[in-house]
Amino acid sequence: MKPTIGFVGAGMTGTALAARLWQRGYPVVAVSSRSMGSARRLASFVSGCTVCDGPQQVADLASVVFITTPDDVIADIAAGIRWRPGQIAVHCSGVHSTDILEPAGKHGAHACCLHPLQTFAGIEEAIDNISGSTFALEGDEAGLAAARGMAQALDGNIILLKAGDKA
Repeated sequence: MKPTIGFVGAGMTGTALAARLWQRGYPVVAVSSRSMGSARRLASFVSGCTVCDGPQQVADLASVVFITTPDDVIADIAAGIRWRPGQIAVHCSGVHSTDILEPAGKHGAHACCLHPLQTFAGIEEAIDNISGSTFALEGDEAGLAAARGMAQALDGNIILLKAGDKA
């Protein structure tokens, strides 16, 4: 059974991942964003997705939580969530290692980065082009296993990185 997924942040990358993972059988159950309009837009691509008031509500509903916000707020979002043991925290930053998700690890959650090596000009293009992308993955063993499964479900090519390789 595939894990339930939630998204904190509903920009192009988050929306594209949510739409395609849902189409590949992953239950995308929750989304929050600074803009309710963005959260509603992401949810419109995914049947059964709850638009939440904030990151904690997403984390309460999902076993895998993607933080697809701008890079400069990932650490604050991760620090503000009460993580559960076994939960998986994912970010999509091409710059930051999973060290930025350290608050999740302190509560027994796992961490990984699933960074699509792809640029997008718009939401529809992002959804169309995310499948088949190359994904840079980094994280702990359980986080990597989850990220690898999602990248494979998206017919992606995988590059494994160590934290020091990100830059």
